[in-house]
Parts: sequence; C-alpha cells; structure tokens
Amino acid sequence: MKKLVVTSSIIFIVLIFLAFKPISLSKNPKTCKGKIISVSESGIKDVVFGMKDNVNTFYINRGFEYFEEKDLNSLIGKNVVVYYSEGWTPLDPLSRRSKSIEKLEVENTIFFKL
Repeated sequence: MKKLVVTSSIIFIVLIFLAFKPISLSKNPKTCKGKIISVSESGIKDVVFGMKDNVNTFYINRGFEYFEEKDLNSLIGKNVVVYYSEGWTPLDPLSRRSKSIEKLEVENTIFFKL
C-alpha cells in the first residue's frame, strides 16, 4: 500500500511539472499563412485564433494581458503569417491542434513577437 502511495505521488508530481513546463522557442519555427476568422479566450487569459481552412488553432499565452480585446478583434478578417513552434504545450498536451505563436505578422507588420 505504501509503495502505491509513493508511486502515485511521484506520478502526480511529474504531471504537475509537465503542466508548467515552459514553452521554448524553436530554432526553426514553422509558418502558416491564412485569414483569421475568430478570436477567443482560453485557459488563463490566452488568446486563441481560428483561421480559415485550417484545423489548427494558434494561441498567444496570456495574450489578453498584453493586448486589448478590441485590438485583437480587429484582426478578424485579416491575412496573417503565424510563426509557431511544433511540440508540447499545456493547451494541447498531445500536440495535435493547438500551436503556440512565436511571432504574428499582420500585413507585413509584426503584431506580436516573443
């Protein structure tokens, strides 16, 4: 019984550690071009962008702390280039559809950069 409690505790601590793992910048970020069709909030003040004809969502961690909602909503309908890192994120632990934005360009102007 004691062994089970210790093992469970270790697994729990490892999972907590992974949940707060910092997202590192990649040396070669991937890019995606498209039109923003939605802006929403998820997690703790994270900005999540939906793009036309793209199953992935892209997010700025704690983006609502940096930007006003009206400025973010003004991006809807605009063509953007998203630079994102491929890998594990707290919003999508299996790295399937949610991508962390490293840089966001709107009409050849940098809107956001880590």
